[in-house]
Amino acid sequence: MTTFSQIHDNASGYRRDFQELNRLVLQVAGEKGKGDALVSWFRLRDRRVLSSIDPALNELKNRSKTLKKRETESKNLIEELNLVKIALQNERFDRAQRILEEIKTAPDIDLDIEKRPHEALERIKLYIKEVDRKQEESAQYLIRCRAATRKINRIKNVFQSAKRTKDMDIAAYSQAIMDFNTIKKEFEIDVPEIKELPESYDTGTISELHEEIRAVVARIDGRYRMGLFAQARKRVRVIIHDVGNDRGKRAFTNRSREIVSDTNEAIDMFNKKYWQITGSRWERTGTNTHGYRAVAPTHPKIPMI
Repeated sequence: MTTFSQIHDNASGYRRDFQELNRLVLQVAGEKGKGDALVSWFRLRDRRVLSSIDPALNELKNRSKTLKKRETESKNLIEELNLVKIALQNERFDRAQRILEEIKTAPDIDLDIEKRPHEALERIKLYIKEVDRKQEESAQYLIRCRAATRKINRIKNVFQSAKRTKDMDIAAYSQAIMDFNTIKKEFEIDVPEIKELPESYDTGTISELHEEIRAVVARIDGRYRMGLFAQARKRVRVIIHDVGNDRGKRAFTNRSREIVSDTNEAIDMFNKKYWQITGSRWERTGTNTHGYRAVAPTHPKIPMI
C-alpha cells in the first residue's frame, strides 16, 4: 500500500524536477538571448548584398569589360606599329608615314620620318615596348579582377546559403566578410564595408544545457504518475521538441512561463486535496452524517516554484 508520505515525497520530487527544468530552460533562453544581435545582423543580410556585394560585382565586371576592350586595342596598335617599324627598317618612309597617319590610336609624337628616319625608328621601338608593358599590366589586372569577381560570387553564395540564423556557418560568414572587405580595399571599390558578425551564444554551452534538460526529463518520466501533474508532464514533450529543433529564446521563455504555471497549479491543487496537509478531514460525525473536522496536519504544504 502506498502511504501518504510516499505520495508527498513523489509530489515534492515533481516540484524539484520541474524547478530544475525551469532553471535550465531559463538558462537556454538567456544563452540564446546573446544571439539577438546576430539575428538582427542576419535579417539585414539581403540589404548588405544589395548595397555592397552586388555593386562591387558590377564594378569589377565593368572594369574587366573595359580592360578586355583595351587589351584588344593594344594588340591591334602593336600590330600596326610593327608595320611602321618594318616599313622604316626597309626604308619605305612614305608607307611608314601613311600607316602611322591611319592608326586611330597613333602615338601623339612628332616624327620627322624623312629627315630623321633612324630616330623615328628608335622612338617607334620604344613606344611598342611601352604599349606592350602597359598591355601586360592590364592583362595582370584583368586576371586579378576576374579572380576577385569569382570570389565575390562565392561570398554572395555564402550570404544566401542560410535561411535561418541557426543555419549560419559562422566561420564561413566571418571569412566571407573579411574577404569582401579585403577586395573592396584592394580594388578601391566605392561601396560600404560589411560589418563583422556580432558575438553570439556558445553552441557548446547550448548543447550541454540540452543534455541536462534531457536528463531531467528522463527523471520526470521515471516518476510515479500523478494526475495532478499530467498537464505539466505534457509540457515536457513540447520542451523536448524545442530542444530537438534547437528553438530560440522566445520558445524557451514561453516554456518557462508554462512550466511555472502548470506546476504551481498542480501543487496548489495537491495542497488543497489532502487532509494530511489541510488539517481538515472529512469523516463521520454522527448517524448518517458526515462533515469536516479539524485535525493536526501531518505533512507541510509543498511550496510553489
